[in-house]
Amino acid sequence: MCDTCEFTSGPPPNALGKYLLVPLTAGGFLYAGMQLIFTAQRLTEERGQMMTFVQGFALFGVGLFVWYSGMGAANPKQRRQRILKYRRAWEDEQAGVAAPDTTSLLGENLEAVVVAIILALIIRHFVMEAFVIPTGSMAPTLLGDHFDLECERCKHPFPIAKREYELTQGETETHATATCPVCDYTFERDLTRADMRSGHKILVNKFIYRFRPPRRYEVVVFKFPNTPWRNYIKRLVGLPGETITVRNGDVFANGERARKPDHVIDSIWIPVHDAAWRRTGGEPRWDVVAEDLRPAWQFGKDGAEDLDGAWMRCDPAQAKLPAGQETAWVGYQHRKMHAAYAYNREDSARGPITGDLRVRARVTPEAGAVVRLGILETTRLYDEENNSQRDEERLVAARFEAGQGEATYAIEANGEVVAQVKGPALTPGLPHELTLAYADDRARLQLDGETLLAWDDPFGPVEQTYDVQVRLGAAKAPAVFEQLRIDRDVYYVPSRSNAQYDPSIQAIEIPQRSYFVMGDNSPNSEDGRSWGFVREGHMIGRAFLVFWPPTPEHLRLIR
Repeated sequence: MCDTCEFTSGPPPNALGKYLLVPLTAGGFLYAGMQLIFTAQRLTEERGQMMTFVQGFALFGVGLFVWYSGMGAANPKQRRQRILKYRRAWEDEQAGVAAPDTTSLLGENLEAVVVAIILALIIRHFVMEAFVIPTGSMAPTLLGDHFDLECERCKHPFPIAKREYELTQGETETHATATCPVCDYTFERDLTRADMRSGHKILVNKFIYRFRPPRRYEVVVFKFPNTPWRNYIKRLVGLPGETITVRNGDVFANGERARKPDHVIDSIWIPVHDAAWRRTGGEPRWDVVAEDLRPAWQFGKDGAEDLDGAWMRCDPAQAKLPAGQETAWVGYQHRKMHAAYAYNREDSARGPITGDLRVRARVTPEAGAVVRLGILETTRLYDEENNSQRDEERLVAARFEAGQGEATYAIEANGEVVAQVKGPALTPGLPHELTLAYADDRARLQLDGETLLAWDDPFGPVEQTYDVQVRLGAAKAPAVFEQLRIDRDVYYVPSRSNAQYDPSIQAIEIPQRSYFVMGDNSPNSEDGRSWGFVREGHMIGRAFLVFWPPTPEHLRLIR
């Protein structure tokens, strides 16, 4: 303490206090406060929710106070400012000038904490708010409380839903049946709290809809129409005044297909096959589509067994190709392309067949090779008058050329070019990432992560898809295919409860100033199909960021 001006300053904390004790103590209070705030968002009873919010903000305030107090004492700049403040007050006192009372360190920190909390409340109310995802209705885009598993056969990690009653009454473990989304292997596991993970924590932009209306396929947070004090999160699929239907898993608005923007589709692809996760048994996933093509294909490098497409080589010159055909094809075999949701555990039925797929491969071509990635979709049509049926097949393929100089990249439908573009040819002997994405009847050809060509298919099937096969092949010169991967788009299935507003069953007319929403995990989502529409005034904001857990596979923008 100064004998002249009576300035008092405690000793600055040592390195242990500054870098360990203060951050740990403050972090503990902040974390506990945030957990209580997120817990309050899950509660349905209004009084209990308010009390939990108050407790959470109180702990959060204590954490801020500890941080300001501890780190402020260690901050030379703040210490100099306090010394200068006391000096000016002492000089004013000596000169007989009235001066405001100097504030103690406790008062200064308390003032800073109060201001910080007020600013946080203002930001939370008007600008941005954090929410916790309690359920899996938006999986796999957003995960609720879940368990992390690893497939016993291919070792692929994936989440499954935690049921509300599991591990809540003091139990130490629960039993689950799960099916791997990549290799389709079903197994049983005993799960403990160590396997359990809480739902995603997200940030919501609360002011954006003050400047523009919500847009189709945005992920929105809104007040639940039946109990407005509860918040829900879904994907917006229908706009005011529209008539929407769902056919073959896709949304139609006023009779026209409502295609998802490319950036939305690219954020929600669901894995179906990945050769990086290799099985230890079972049928091979890739095989020739005709026996005459078998001499052209080698499955597995250096004689090693390859069941999943980790390495395949095609030499089309060795195939016995029929007249008019230049490509030696292989197809994805022994597994149907079901719109299954592994997240839902054994509750999830296999689901319908889907043709909205993305196929990717790392391809090393030789000079002159023409490489194709294709999706063959079969639709079964019924003739009620003649009591007969017939199948229609349609192959949409992306064509890539290897060589020197310029090449023609093309999208083909049943062998006919429907879109093409010129560009540098694939470099012979070097690997390239080739992609064909086909969803919402929109095909995209991508090379090394860049979209070179897109085509909106006006003739895509609207009836139920009967079968789908992913194909790939080469013509004119050899090519090596590695790291085969297949993903699928979200598929909107009919509601389990024969809901009143289900667009899969009937056309739904959306009132003015209202919106229609559905969950990405449509087999397990209570959404607009059950309770109708979200009024404009109930919209809270647009979800835009998953910030917790802060790991690479979870931390991301929400599309």
